[in-house]
Amino acid sequence: DASMARTWLEEAIPTEGARDRAALVACLATGLTLEDEPLLETLLKDKSKDVRQTTLTLLSSLPGSGLGRRMAGRLDSCLTVTKRVLVSPALSIEPPETFDPAWVSDLVEETPPKSSKYGARAWWLRQIARSVPLEWWEEKTSMPPEKLLQWVRSTDWKDAIVAAWAEAVLLQQRPAWAEAFLRASPVEAGPLPFDRLLSILPQSAREEQALALMRRPVNPTPLSTTLSCLFQALPFGETLSHKTAAQILILLRGALEASAYDVTLRGQFVEFAAAAPESLVDALSKGWPAEGSPSVLSTLTRILSVLDHRKDLHRLPS
Repeated sequence: DASMARTWLEEAIPTEGARDRAALVACLATGLTLEDEPLLETLLKDKSKDVRQTTLTLLSSLPGSGLGRRMAGRLDSCLTVTKRVLVSPALSIEPPETFDPAWVSDLVEETPPKSSKYGARAWWLRQIARSVPLEWWEEKTSMPPEKLLQWVRSTDWKDAIVAAWAEAVLLQQRPAWAEAFLRASPVEAGPLPFDRLLSILPQSAREEQALALMRRPVNPTPLSTTLSCLFQALPFGETLSHKTAAQILILLRGALEASAYDVTLRGQFVEFAAAAPESLVDALSKGWPAEGSPSVLSTLTRILSVLDHRKDLHRLPS
């Protein structure tokens, strides 16, 4: 009963310490709806910074929130869209020249942190843009995420906008944007959590994007890292599709010798033995070399042990 839970939360908040208030408010992320918005709007004024930041994150992820509309209104005056015939619109963006004190009510900070790489205007732009609905950009510019990522690289405000989009895609869970980031570059916005980007996508797109990353001729992300992200993005109890697993098996067989010097990659071989579909278990059990370095042979022993356990479990009566 979400309504009853929200009532209890409203009653409890005034009596709890800051840390507990923040933890309780964070629970609203499960099943968050616009019915939670009035409570969250009041919590933007909470005396605890942790509560305010938790609230800001929730409102930034809530479709149709007033916060998103307010931030979009602020950004609207910064973005100029010039329509052109038969080609994409021409875009230009200029952050505000001065800080508006009214922004403070939506937790926009005037002064960048000392550790920040941003100047004041870029800092304001990043904070505003992170809470703007991503569909606003598409509707305002008539451009898909891929085109917007191409455009932003040519601007003076690239770092701030891309960082804001990177936060927004994780908050708003937009598959088209997650796919655009994965296609553009594994390092487009710094240390983006690939597993979270992949988990936003439906399974077929998730596997397609992971395979594309593994096959890149020049890939700053090690095979073991991409595999780890793919496995972490699998819903609990799910396995890879047969087609994707068969292609990963080819990649892993080719990387077997390299795994002798890569502890993480050796672990991914074992993870793969657990994540491969039942239809590939027999093929995965065969074709490995009988000789090799001790570390390689140890890895193969662990793979075969996992597969034997899976076969035993599969034979159990349902």
